[in-house]
Amino acid sequence: MGAFLIGTRQGIFDLEWSIRCPSCFGPADVQEELAALKNHAHCAGCRVDIDNAALDSEVEVCFKVGGSVRPDEPPHFTEIIKAWVTFDFLQKKEVAPGSKWVYDADIPAGPYKVFTDGFRARAAFLVEAAAKTPDKEIRFDLKENGLEWHAGARAPGRYAIRFRNSTASPVNFNFARALEAPWVSGLDVASNQLFRDMFSGELISADASFSVKNIVLLFTDIRGSTDLYERRGDARAYALVKEHFRILFESVRRHNGAVVKTIGDAVMASFLTPTDAMAAIFDAHDRFEIFNERSSENPIVIKAGVHGGACLAVTLNDALDYFGRMVNLAARIQGESRGGDIVVSRTLHGSAGVGKMASDLGWSASVKTAGLKGIEDEVGLVVLTRGR
Repeated sequence: MGAFLIGTRQGIFDLEWSIRCPSCFGPADVQEELAALKNHAHCAGCRVDIDNAALDSEVEVCFKVGGSVRPDEPPHFTEIIKAWVTFDFLQKKEVAPGSKWVYDADIPAGPYKVFTDGFRARAAFLVEAAAKTPDKEIRFDLKENGLEWHAGARAPGRYAIRFRNSTASPVNFNFARALEAPWVSGLDVASNQLFRDMFSGELISADASFSVKNIVLLFTDIRGSTDLYERRGDARAYALVKEHFRILFESVRRHNGAVVKTIGDAVMASFLTPTDAMAAIFDAHDRFEIFNERSSENPIVIKAGVHGGACLAVTLNDALDYFGRMVNLAARIQGESRGGDIVVSRTLHGSAGVGKMASDLGWSASVKTAGLKGIEDEVGLVVLTRGR
């Protein structure tokens, strides 16, 4: 991604933001700037409304060759299908004019396509656990002016899928499950430090927000920072704080994270996975220990907290930021750290690979429950410590 971001900065590529249809994976709305993108859209092809679009599952970032490099020639629809969408074909049948075909099948969750040869007529629908569909039939009627069907998500189950050819010519109906091609989400980009450094002007509109289904946040602070200024004076203390930022920022960047903001000497960073967040803070602790061995008179000890979950992506103080209960909880978890340790939520510690990573690196875990300021219920925490 870094190469594409640098190429965009140099004018080789153009960056586009779009709302991605969960049914056909195509763009329901495309904008050249994030600020112009709304959190809702309508996919006319699938007859699907996308509301409260999630930055990590329904906002897509696309890099296309810039107009200064070559003229913008939109590809034909069939070329897009071949490049972006692959199918697991479930059934295909030729249906004579005026005839019907019924396909009975168990349909698990996922995106599905119905199309005729050459994609002259097509439809898409989504099967998801949250949907409620008492009707166990899905009807597709091909007419001279296109394919008619009832739009909307369906629940997993057994269906009678009924096809009717109301045209004057025989037609091949294809029924397939769509397989996703690799793509870049808005959260992938927002959690990239190079993007934040080079495209700080790409912001969500002040009157909009995007949901985030899952993100991991790291909060840190320097232990005894007030005393540090008293003992060392402003100039020396500030130099130490800057060194602390350098070490921490390098660890965040090295492990696929991005610094969201700093408040005084506190840092908030975001990651896409729990293991990346933990690897970053473990790496930072190692680097601070090396620094403290070389500067024993001015040790830097950090307090750290890690938590993840759902929140909102917003613009605050002219920067991409995150807002919500999960964010508040992550900050409060950091407040439980005494310095030199790492406090994580019990749910995050239970994520795949986190506990093993900690133990392999010599960190021991102790479990506790704590009441956190502003949080109604007590929270299960894991405190990670290690001795030298």
